[in-house]
Amino acid sequence: MPEQPILARLGPLAGVGLALAAGLGAFLRTRPPSPAPASAPLERFSAVRAHAVLARILGPGLPHPEGSREAENVRARIASEFRALGDRVESRRDFVCGGNGACGDVVNLVARREGAAGGKAILFTAHSDSVAAGPGASDDGTGVAALLEVARALSRSPTRRPLVFLIDDGEEQGLLGAEAFASAHDLRREFLADVNVEARGTTGPSILFETSEHNAWLARLFGAMPHPYTSSLFYFVYKTLPNDTDLTVLRAHGGQGVNFSCIGGVSRYHTPRDDLAHADLATLQHHGENMLAIARALDAVPGDDMPAGNAVFFDVFGLAVARWPEGATLPGACAVSFLLAAGLYRLFHRRTLTAARFVAGLAIFPAAAACGAAGAALVSALLRRAGALPEGWIAHPLPAAASAWAAALAGSIAAAGWLARRAGPRNAEAGVAAIWVAVSLLLAVEAPGTSYLFLIPAALMAGALLGDPASRPAARACRLGAAIAAAFFFIPVAAVLLDAIGFRGIFAPGALLGIVTTAFSGDLAERAAPGRRLPALLALASAAAFVPALLVPPFTRDAPQRASILLAADADSGTARWLVETDADALPAGLREAARFRLEPEFPWFPRDRTFAAPAPGPRLAPPELRIREDRRDATTRRLAGTLASPRGASSIRIAFPPDSGLLAITIGGKLAAPLPEALAGRGGGWRSYRVVTLPAEGMPIEIVARPGPLTLLLADRSGDLPASARALLAARPDSAVPSHAGDGTVVIRRVHL
Repeated sequence: MPEQPILARLGPLAGVGLALAAGLGAFLRTRPPSPAPASAPLERFSAVRAHAVLARILGPGLPHPEGSREAENVRARIASEFRALGDRVESRRDFVCGGNGACGDVVNLVARREGAAGGKAILFTAHSDSVAAGPGASDDGTGVAALLEVARALSRSPTRRPLVFLIDDGEEQGLLGAEAFASAHDLRREFLADVNVEARGTTGPSILFETSEHNAWLARLFGAMPHPYTSSLFYFVYKTLPNDTDLTVLRAHGGQGVNFSCIGGVSRYHTPRDDLAHADLATLQHHGENMLAIARALDAVPGDDMPAGNAVFFDVFGLAVARWPEGATLPGACAVSFLLAAGLYRLFHRRTLTAARFVAGLAIFPAAAACGAAGAALVSALLRRAGALPEGWIAHPLPAAASAWAAALAGSIAAAGWLARRAGPRNAEAGVAAIWVAVSLLLAVEAPGTSYLFLIPAALMAGALLGDPASRPAARACRLGAAIAAAFFFIPVAAVLLDAIGFRGIFAPGALLGIVTTAFSGDLAERAAPGRRLPALLALASAAAFVPALLVPPFTRDAPQRASILLAADADSGTARWLVETDADALPAGLREAARFRLEPEFPWFPRDRTFAAPAPGPRLAPPELRIREDRRDATTRRLAGTLASPRGASSIRIAFPPDSGLLAITIGGKLAAPLPEALAGRGGGWRSYRVVTLPAEGMPIEIVARPGPLTLLLADRSGDLPASARALLAARPDSAVPSHAGDGTVVIRRVHL
């Protein structure tokens, strides 16, 4: 009787449906819970109560960047909320320089509550400042409001440990408040762990995406969360990205902890649409429920000295968290490798496998992954060329995502099916299993936190090779289990990747979908007709979704395009230009018609691929100054001391050194600024750029140490206003476009030769 894979026994592609249903179910379980009403029991977290707190904190809903008057008002309202809970609140002002070249005054709020048993305190952190472009209701107003509601719920009964709530300042400018706090505390000695909450959007599930090193003891607590959405994969990926949060600073100073964030609604992030109306109550509920559960679990931890060691962990349908010691991963992968070797030996010994066909089976995995990535990237490129994907995040992503994902599946299934039919069912399954096992072994060595993605399906695939699928139910179950596990792990990751990196990186989710299809290689080899028809059906589905993706507007009032308007005045030449900073490929139509804009590189702190420039009337504005009071030279160094100032009263100033400047060190406001990371300097063409983000009227003391010889640098001060000549541009910017990040403003640039 000929062999039949389990998927074939279930009927044409029925196993595919089961596996994809498991993956879809895992994705749907990531949706945040419904908001609890204000009438919820007081020991529970209520998003409705927290949202009311958020409304009180935001007040008129104005932007409140570091150093602004509205930032003081927001802090005063936050302090009042903590005092109403009976907590002792202190504020501390510091001048600090962060690791990204930003320096400024910060005012941190610290609320303290004693514990019944003493010991190390639990630290909770969120930041009070917003960007200049928006009111920061979600980034990070919801974080502050969530902490206040958590503090209220914890006040219903005394905690064993002391509680410390840090509401820090200057996060948006470079994690300055966290740096000031960490520099003043022995984090390892004073705090058991930190619970930080952030936002890179306004909606979506609360993701526990970051931990500290030696997180095994923390991972044991994750099961206490009622709706866990977490993975050691997230932490591994986050460590490779150029993104940081307050927890990054605390970790660097020896602290431990966990970090929550949402990443849905990225179009509103750092814009005026990050307001109270767009703060999602379901996201707030998810933040609060999980944070409260983690807080209570931390409070119950016995002792203050936690063991070393990391864990591999992931949530299961948002219901529980599976975990094992990271050190067990490599032995587990080796055991799976031996299992695979035994299965391959058995099949070769029985002449079920042949070398040539096994090689074809080995090719299925890379071919499917490559074709999945190519299919998604092709759709993205076509939509971008047609103007439907002008940037990575758009207002209506579903049609474009459906088209790209269907194309990815079509390409990967076509490639996998073609190779599988040439290899034959058992050769195809053996070749795919060999690659899955090899990847799991590699990840166990290089990136253990990601290994579960491959290790569990690989174990099932290897186990299936030991049995005859026609006569052994266990082998058939292993095959189906491997397909379900692959879909369960990879489909939610592909979905969250789209939110995280946008359509410009759609090839990555496409590759993951291609990898999932390799788990069905036996079915594709055995059932030739469905395997040939399915890619055509998916290609038709991709085309059907492509049409609405072309028709829906990429930007709307609620999901706008970023388009900050700047006046950049060159004090040396007396000329000026309008600059529009945007993430999109083109400007909004109104702005394009209002001035003669063209894509043009600017100085290092303007992105070279998305700054549009047009001639502007040259205003008479006093340029920034570097007032040198001391210039000492010797055989090896040149030391200059002076003051950075903005005679026109700009709120921030930047000093930038070209790559060949010979800069050795710079001290700002008495603080030695850390050398810029090479990656940051590389993005600026090798320039070393430092900023004072809260510039006093009298200026800021500065000391420069460089190699001997002439020194040329750039100064640029920035204010948040625009001249009257900008009225036409402001009027031409449509409702579907808004300023973002630092917002609109005026920059005056000059060169200084010393």
